[in-house]
Amino acid sequence: SFFFCSVPTHSQTMLSRTLFWFRSTGWTVTSTLPAVCTARPNSRHCFRGWSDQAQPVASFNTQTATITARAASPDPTAVSDDTRIAVIGGGAMGTLLAARLCQSPASPSTLKPSPPSPPSSWGPFFRDRPPALQTLLVTNWEKHRLRIHRDGVTIKTLELTSDESKETSVATGLCCISYAQLEREAASAGWADVVFVLVKATHTAAAGRIARHLTTSGSSALHRPPPIVVTLQNGAGNKEVLLKQLARGLTATLPSAVVLAGTTSQGARMDGPGTVVDTGAGETLLEDGPGAAFVADLLANHVGWNVRTVSGGVDKAVWSKLVVSTAINPLTVLAHCTNGGLTKTPWCHALYAIAEETARIAKARNIALDLPPTKDPVPCDREFVPPQSGAAALALHVARCTAANTSSMLADVQRGVETEIESINGFVCREAEAAGVEAPLNRALLDALRRVQAGSLRTPIAHPADVLPSDAS
Repeated sequence: SFFFCSVPTHSQTMLSRTLFWFRSTGWTVTSTLPAVCTARPNSRHCFRGWSDQAQPVASFNTQTATITARAASPDPTAVSDDTRIAVIGGGAMGTLLAARLCQSPASPSTLKPSPPSPPSSWGPFFRDRPPALQTLLVTNWEKHRLRIHRDGVTIKTLELTSDESKETSVATGLCCISYAQLEREAASAGWADVVFVLVKATHTAAAGRIARHLTTSGSSALHRPPPIVVTLQNGAGNKEVLLKQLARGLTATLPSAVVLAGTTSQGARMDGPGTVVDTGAGETLLEDGPGAAFVADLLANHVGWNVRTVSGGVDKAVWSKLVVSTAINPLTVLAHCTNGGLTKTPWCHALYAIAEETARIAKARNIALDLPPTKDPVPCDREFVPPQSGAAALALHVARCTAANTSSMLADVQRGVETEIESINGFVCREAEAAGVEAPLNRALLDALRRVQAGSLRTPIAHPADVLPSDAS
């Protein structure tokens, strides 16, 4: 499509206003000849396939004072070199995702590290850097931010069955900012094309406020495709909280963000500020819908994750994750072990029983799960007990693939912060009550973790039977 605008040559004011309009609505205006200015969409408006071709897509002739522009055709499945990505949450998974994006081919790790402290103005964050997947990590962890600004992110990749580092790399060029500073920066409004939310479920509302600032504010949001917000958090109900936060302050003229929910069994843990350990390759499930192909391409081809889209909503993916997380997360707290420690007796009995109970509750809520075959082809040792159900096989598979991982719930207990037990096992207990079925194992784990957080139950416990009904251990 073309548009043509004629401007009187004697009207310098109108000329200035016209060029200002181009700049303010996403066009980069440059002078190629004394009499000709050319304009092209800048990076934030070229994402998801908006072609930035070699020939000018708009030209302004200062002799005749005419503007001719041609808009490119959008391809909603393509990732541009200039895609702007924000990751909210500086924990293990958020840091790993942001660092992997900085290491992608479109965002080489040869970029210079950011200065020791964030600059006072927004622009210098990405000044003088080559076209790349510009990645912003939003976290309130100050020591983490300062270490990343100084040294980049150190990524350790572990062997599957051990805690020994197989590979160490450094991702530089990642910019970090706190929630408060981000909201003070007016130029950051509407900055992001894609926002990944990877905070604790208890912090989803605050993350939603930041996502709203990054996606639905600013005049630039009027002139681009709707941004995408992706939650890969633990627990359930996070998408609904984000939608509620994003809806606040919207007007009819601002495009609402597309919100996609997903789950991931990718393993990661923090090894101090600025250092993250990639502890195992899991599967990432993403609900199908507008923007899903783009996000899947981004995660698969630029991050290197195993990604699969799920049709018919994300409930199936969320409950598949709950089958695993209701068992692994609280049990690693009680046993005070890595995920791999649950694959041996007596803990594997509890692992299987809890996963099976959660799967029964999903069935009572009319959720059809895609579970693996019950036969396990790889026996471990004398302490290995093969699973007898698809739910148990799924929990075992994830525990093995992330054997060296410290679960997020155990990490929370070690740091003395609130866990996600209410949005994981607590959610399953509430769903069981609504379906009119019993959930004795999930209820026992919920009560046990509440006691751990209150300081009335010391861990590790000697045997799962100390807190669970005897038939589960």
